[in-house]
Amino acid sequence: MELVISQGAQQHRWTRYLMIGLAVGVLDLVITSGLYPLLMLLPANLLGESAAAGILTKSEAPFSTSILFINLVVLMPLFETTLAQSLPIELARKLGASKNICIFLSAFIFGLGHFLNGGLGHGLLTFCAGLILAYFYLKVREDGPGASYWVTAIAHATNNLVMCILFTWFPSLA
Repeated sequence: MELVISQGAQQHRWTRYLMIGLAVGVLDLVITSGLYPLLMLLPANLLGESAAAGILTKSEAPFSTSILFINLVVLMPLFETTLAQSLPIELARKLGASKNICIFLSAFIFGLGHFLNGGLGHGLLTFCAGLILAYFYLKVREDGPGASYWVTAIAHATNNLVMCILFTWFPSLA
């Protein structure tokens, strides 16, 4: 009987993490999309090429759509959550850094990686997205680093999934 209750509680907890991750991913997308018009105030030569446009134009092989989907919605969120949220935040916490330092450090790493891939515009937007992801990573951290990791990875995957759908339907947005 105790095992059944324990499994039910475990299942409820993971459902909660999934729902939080989905909600954070949508929130992240809405906030960063709202910031996009501010980027248009910068000179075009500073913004850099859209990383999304570059990715979409390179997918010409018949199987590339599924590979692109797996990379953007599964593999990259897992990889980037490890490198830009889990490792820097957990290391900074161990060194006694404040929550604000952890959030800024994580967002800086997240934005820097995207800046190197997509230019200043992409870097600034993902820095802002990184602030949100790091904030919620720490918010869920009381449930443990595993919970934080999965909520953040799900949020990132949700954001990438919606962006993939939008850029596929409306290529001019990329």
